[in-house]
Amino acid sequence: MERARPRRSRHRQRDEGRRAAGGRHDLGPAVRARRLGARRPRGGAARDRRAVPDADLDAPRSSPAGEVPLHQALAFPIADLAMHGWDLHRSCGRSAELPADLQVFCQELIDSVPEEAMRRPGGFAPATTPPENPSPTDRLMAFLGRNVD
Repeated sequence: MERARPRRSRHRQRDEGRRAAGGRHDLGPAVRARRLGARRPRGGAARDRRAVPDADLDAPRSSPAGEVPLHQALAFPIADLAMHGWDLHRSCGRSAELPADLQVFCQELIDSVPEEAMRRPGGFAPATTPPENPSPTDRLMAFLGRNVD
């Protein structure tokens, strides 16, 4: 008697179809990060004040760039979420491209951190060589030590 194959979920079927067609996938976490303020990092403070009215968004917080106001420190978790979302997609064999505004946000944030702070133990690995004709996301991820081949 032949065993029945387990049913694949509708989402898994869709993802397999896109992957087979060579399609790129949107990053769910990156989209959510953009809605949390990555789209306009400077204008996000007013939105943050409404979301957490009792928080002192100007209070100093430590961050990879040193001590900064809380509203600025919130930028790092947004970028972290986007970068790890990319990692997760790549680990599943999917290609992923950050939305342009989120990619620019992450690049500007990374550019603001001194190289020695970025490459310290527990920080980012040394930069890798991006593929020929890399996308902006591939170039950013290679700079952050990710293997983008």
